[in-house]
Amino acid sequence: MGGQCQPTVDTTPGYSNTMSGSSLPEWVSQAGQELFGQAKSLAQTPYQPYTGPRIANFAGDEQAGFDATRANVGSFQPLMNQAGSFATQGGQQWGADAAEQYMNPFQQNVTNIAARELNRQADFQTKRDNAAASSAGSFGGARHGILNAENERNRNLALGDLYTRGQADAYTNAQRMFNADQSRSLAAGQLTGQLAGQQQQLGYGDAAALANIGQAQRGMEQASLDTAYKDYLEQREYPYRQVNFALGALKGTPYETQQYQNTESVTPQLGTSPFGQVAGGLTGLYGAAKLFGDD
Repeated sequence: MGGQCQPTVDTTPGYSNTMSGSSLPEWVSQAGQELFGQAKSLAQTPYQPYTGPRIANFAGDEQAGFDATRANVGSFQPLMNQAGSFATQGGQQWGADAAEQYMNPFQQNVTNIAARELNRQADFQTKRDNAAASSAGSFGGARHGILNAENERNRNLALGDLYTRGQADAYTNAQRMFNADQSRSLAAGQLTGQLAGQQQQLGYGDAAALANIGQAQRGMEQASLDTAYKDYLEQREYPYRQVNFALGALKGTPYETQQYQNTESVTPQLGTSPFGQVAGGLTGLYGAAKLFGDD
């Protein structure tokens, strides 16, 4: 009977729930909420594109340099054509045509003038001989005729010798002048070609100088545009930096926090079996009857 009245343990499991955390001061919590509101507002701000120019245009002097470069293209061609003409002239070969071309001026200016002078002298001698014959009363006679014939023969011989020597001198002089002209033409062609190259190089130098001036001007303009864009970025990022600065200051400010911990738990209860509980009740009733004198 006693074994049936032993107590038993309820097998219902126990559990516990613990809540812990830190309690911030009210002013810290309020500041955090305000900063969060500001950050949220900034996050919802539409993107603000930069509307100013970013790249500087070519400066006026650069444009002038470009135009000068374009104008200088092919500027050497006229001089090069002239140089080619000189080279062609200097490349001629000596021949009959060249000899005639150079000999004719010599003959006209030297030989013919000498022949004219010789004829004048011969005519003067004839007149003098005629006058002498008239004075002597032999004009028109045989002796006078022989004298005139001799004078005419001497004239022709002198003219023949003159033209022979003149022809040889004219040929030699023509060849010398031809060679000199050829050398001058070749030298002129080379010099003109060099001038053509120098002209183009000088033109490009002027264009490059203008371009360099314009590049310096554009560099200053680009630096100004870059500064404007940098200022825009700083202005756009300024409110974000201020919020981050305030957050950093808030995190770095010392303040006291309160720690709390709440625990809820249920523990197992000591009890009896159902049979023991019934027996216990009967025992209690029996004891009460004895108390009130029931035999």
